[in-house]
Amino acid sequence: MKEPQVIIELILLVIQFLVGISANGFIVVVNGIGLIRQKKMIPLNLLLSCLAISRIFLQLIMLTFTLTVLSLVQIPVTAEAFAIFMFVYESGIWFATLLGVFYCVKIATIVHPLFFWLKMRISKMVPWLILGILLYTFGTSVYHARGTGEAGTSVHYSALMSILSFLVLHMSHYMTELLLSFQLFHSQSYIFWFFILVIGTYPCGHSIILILGNSKLRQSARKLLLYGQCCRRQNFNLIKELAVK
Repeated sequence: MKEPQVIIELILLVIQFLVGISANGFIVVVNGIGLIRQKKMIPLNLLLSCLAISRIFLQLIMLTFTLTVLSLVQIPVTAEAFAIFMFVYESGIWFATLLGVFYCVKIATIVHPLFFWLKMRISKMVPWLILGILLYTFGTSVYHARGTGEAGTSVHYSALMSILSFLVLHMSHYMTELLLSFQLFHSQSYIFWFFILVIGTYPCGHSIILILGNSKLRQSARKLLLYGQCCRRQNFNLIKELAVK
C-alpha cells in the first residue's frame, strides 16, 4: 500500500476509533454516575453499559489489528488473543441482541399470557441474562481458541428506530465480514480497507444512535455540549481581554 493511502486510512480509522470510544465511554460514564448517585442501576442502563464496555474493548482490538495489518506494530496471534477477541466480539453481539429483545417486549402489545408474563418479568431477568451471556461467551470463546489452536409514542418511536438502525448496521457488518471471508480482495486494496471501515462503523455508529434514542443520555450529551461551548466562549473572552491589555 502506498504511503499516502496508509496515512489516509490511518487517519480515518483513528477518527472512527475516537468517535466510538467517546460515544461508548459517554454511555458508561453517565450510567456510572447514576449508579453512584442512586445506589442502583435500572436494567436498561445496565444492559447499555455492558454493551458499551464490550464495544470499547472491541474497538481497541480492531485498532490493534489494523495497526498490525499496516505493519505499524507487531503482535503475535496466539490462542489466548483469539479467545479474548471471540469473547469480546460475541458478548457484544449478544448484548445488542438482548437489547433488541428488551425493546420489543416493552413496546409490543401482543395479547398472550406468555408474552404478558415475559413483559412483566424481563426487567428482573436482565441481570441474569447478562450473566448467562458472559458465561456462555466465555465458554465458547475458550472452546473456538482450543479448536483452532489460534412508554409513549416517542418512546416507541425511539425504540423502533434503535432496533431498525441496529438491524441495518448488523446486516452491513455481517455482509462485509462474509465478503472478506472469501478473500476476494487483497489486504492492501482500497476495497479491503473500505470494508474494514464498514465493520468499524458498527460498534460506534449504533452507540451514537442509542445515545440519541435515550432521553437521559441525550440530555446529558446536550448538557456536555453546552458546557463545552461555554468553556470555549470563556476561554475566548479571556484571551481577548489579555490581548487588549
